[in-house]
Parts: sequence; C-alpha cells; structure tokens
Amino acid sequence: DVNDENINDFDNFKPWTIEYKIPFDFIKAFFPSFEAKSGKIIKGNFTKCGDKTTTPHFGTWADITVPEPAFHVPQFFKEIVFE
Repeated sequence: DVNDENINDFDNFKPWTIEYKIPFDFIKAFFPSFEAKSGKIIKGNFTKCGDKTTTPHFGTWADITVPEPAFHVPQFFKEIVFE
C-alpha cells in the first residue's frame, strides 16, 4: 500500500529542494512595519498539503509532532534568517 511507504525507503531517492519567493510588498500588506534587513530573524514554518490528491499527503519544513495534523503550531516554528 502506497500509504505505508516512506520516501526514504525508495532505492532511487535523491534529496531535492524547492524555492519560493514572496514579494516584500505582500508581507507589508499584512505587516506594514516589516523591514527585511540582512540578519533579521523571524520564526515560521512552511507546509505542503495534498489532501485532495489521489494519494493524500502532507509535509512541513519544520517537524511538527502532534497526534492530529495541525500546521499552525508555533512551538514547532524554526528560525528563518534574512540574507
């Protein structure tokens, strides 16, 4: 069953990355006093939801260890450092 498999169990598994850019104007629309300065540290997480796919799946950048799927769990947020 596909749902019982772990991606790390695949013989041909190769690490991958993803890049996503968020315009500062978008952030400032919600947080007007936000300033992106080199060295600035914020905390957060990134999530991927595939609940409406043929094989439902979910993922987070920072691990969240709670019994039920939940993504806005601040105690598991990690540092994001601006360059």
